[in-house]
Amino acid sequence: SNEEETVSQVKLFIEQANEAMKAGDLDRGHNLAMKAHLLSEDLVKH
Repeated sequence: SNEEETVSQVKLFIEQANEAMKAGDLDRGHNLAMKAHLLSEDLVKH
């Protein structure tokens, strides 16, 4: 379903954010974390 796709996308963003943070790329990490946050808020609305 579309919702499941969104959930896996959120998980992917979070994983990528963690990797970026570990690599010291804070801007990218923050950006990805924001995307994950916005997507998950979108899920809650539906």
